[in-house]
Amino acid sequence: MQELLSDNYVQQNPTKSKKIIKAEEKTEFDPRYVNNPNIESFMGYMFQPIDIYEESIYFINKQFLSPIASNAKMYYKYYVKDTIRTEREFFVRLQFEPRNPTDLLFKGELAISMDGRYAVKSAQMRIDEKANVSWVNDLRLRLSYFKDESGVMLQDTSEITVLFGRGSRDAIFGHRYSVNQKYDLKHSTLENIFTGAPIEKRLQTKSHLIENRPIQLN
Repeated sequence: MQELLSDNYVQQNPTKSKKIIKAEEKTEFDPRYVNNPNIESFMGYMFQPIDIYEESIYFINKQFLSPIASNAKMYYKYYVKDTIRTEREFFVRLQFEPRNPTDLLFKGELAISMDGRYAVKSAQMRIDEKANVSWVNDLRLRLSYFKDESGVMLQDTSEITVLFGRGSRDAIFGHRYSVNQKYDLKHSTLENIFTGAPIEKRLQTKSHLIENRPIQLN
């Protein structure tokens, strides 16, 4: 188990990124028998950030085609499941599935805004049981987005659940829940922020984590 609180900086052109970990709590196995850094490195590699707005979604060392990619209609089938209108918004629930269930594709449901922009508000996806992904028995994704003042869709939460195993037997259960908040798109990042390693730890007191959790633990 691991919990991180970090500041993340991204530059588009040229592409640069920096993560500064401000607080961390984690449990570990007995280091006499288990290499904890190797496990942490492996899980960090497997649970990379996922964004449905990318053409391809890279996960568990595979490239999955996004259901809203420019050429997705060639590989996915879509069905309008329901339309929902509230006081603030109007959106459609769109169900999708792969035309060929053995391809590296998802199946699931999208919530699409009907304000003329057709933006994805949320997505629930999983791989098909027939998909040929070695060592993975199940993979489920839940993504949620919000529209900022300028109309840009930004991810606020992502939840990933994966079962690793051999054959039909589960060996490892992995779960990652990420909350993104306090976006700042107005100010430019200082160039020197990207110096050094792409991930740095500048840990503060334990109370910093407790006081700044976006959601409280149950």
